[in-house]
Amino acid sequence: MPLGESSDILDREMVAAQHAGPTDVHMVARAPITSFDTSRTLCFPRQAQFDPLKYLAAVAQAIVRDGGRIYTETHAVKIEGGESAHIQTQDGQTVTSEAVVVATNTPVNDLLAIHTKQAAYRTFVIGATVPTGSISKGLYWDTSDPYHLYV
Repeated sequence: MPLGESSDILDREMVAAQHAGPTDVHMVARAPITSFDTSRTLCFPRQAQFDPLKYLAAVAQAIVRDGGRIYTETHAVKIEGGESAHIQTQDGQTVTSEAVVVATNTPVNDLLAIHTKQAAYRTFVIGATVPTGSISKGLYWDTSDPYHLYV
């Protein structure tokens, strides 16, 4: 916990987490990180790890296997839903489908200027090869503002 920060935030977070469902959340004296003393911290057992690239590869395989098509590097300028969905591309082509999945972080319409109200955040990450077993598996973050995230 950052120096000078009240430790009661951890107590409140534990109660909130347990209220939300995972009743096995508990307090530990420190996180299993040997490089520095984290002091008291919450432990959320039974966490899973998820590899998004493996997941998306399997989703793409299933779509193609079941007769679907995946269009990449294709800019959609107009999307119309309905019984038969239509997507107009920037190069003038039209894709027709029973369903369309719009997977973006911001709307692709200009009915509401939501994208102008979204805050821009910046995240930095460092990737490195480390010996297997040299780092405890887990997801760690603190309550500083801005916070620090360790995966």
